[in-house]
Amino acid sequence: MEEYNYRISKISFILMLLTAMTIDGIQALLDLIPFLGWILSSLLAIPAFLIFWIWLKIKGVGLLDRGLRMLALWTITPMIEVTFSFFPGLTIMIVLTYVIVRVDDELDRKEILSRENQDKIGGLLTKTLKNNA
Repeated sequence: MEEYNYRISKISFILMLLTAMTIDGIQALLDLIPFLGWILSSLLAIPAFLIFWIWLKIKGVGLLDRGLRMLALWTITPMIEVTFSFFPGLTIMIVLTYVIVRVDDELDRKEILSRENQDKIGGLLTKTLKNNA
């Protein structure tokens, strides 16, 4: 049986997770400082998002992949994080992204549903939801 090439390896996931936990920890510490810390914590979210967006793009994972799952994950979680400042949003987003990508890769590996067909289904769902909105 030939080796399957997962888009996000376990080592990459661990590195992403440690990076996300570090950024979330820095944001939590900044949140303890009134006003200035809150502003700096919010500003840190922008480069953090860009870091992971680029990192995932390099791994072949886009935020619009698989229809609305990834998009919802990367838009709803930050809103929850803003509402509850103690919520480690980036860490949870990375874990959920890894799980979604790993499930999609397993479906492709076991030839249940290829990546191309997953993308087609996701595109159709996105288009359908846009038309119904």
